[in-house]
Amino acid sequence: MPDVGVSPQFEEGIAMLVNAQDVGDKIPVQNGFAMPLLVDKKDPRDAEFDEVRAQLIDVVKLEKAKAQIADIANQIASGAVNVGALAGSATAKGLKAEESKAFILGSPLGKGTTATTNEALEDAIYALKQGETTKTPIQIGDLYYIVGVNSREEANMADFAKQRSDYLASTRQKLEAAGSITIYKDAIAKLDSEDLPFQDLLNQ
Repeated sequence: MPDVGVSPQFEEGIAMLVNAQDVGDKIPVQNGFAMPLLVDKKDPRDAEFDEVRAQLIDVVKLEKAKAQIADIANQIASGAVNVGALAGSATAKGLKAEESKAFILGSPLGKGTTATTNEALEDAIYALKQGETTKTPIQIGDLYYIVGVNSREEANMADFAKQRSDYLASTRQKLEAAGSITIYKDAIAKLDSEDLPFQDLLNQ
């Protein structure tokens, strides 16, 4: 699909849509999220012999291609003893290793329409130490991932606290402006100025 490409997560997300106008949950895709809407569906029918024959031929070709891809992925993984060897192992098979310098767990990994993720991939990345690579390929749909960690940076809790504070302040201003909440500043000032037990304050 345009701007989605091959996405097992998207396919899983639309599997539960049954009736026209059904809307699915948000699904991570490249550059953001997608929310599927079922516009129409076609009921099944009996296929003609020529259609079945052509489909069987395509299935055989596809399964053969999948087996070859899986074999190549396993060969690359076995040759990637560390991060430094991963690129060379991929090049030896006519492929190119890609680098994601700002990858964050929960975001799709990769580029373009093939970017995706799942729990197994994220768990594998989280478990890797600096310089390590996955020993076996991780399959997501028809894709295989062999990943390594060049370096990792732990979350900066000070930055997180500041961003959280800024977000809460901004959200509060928006809600106040929209009349969705009311802040009783005199009550807050009293709490700040008096060291009163909570029950005593309620009684006053």
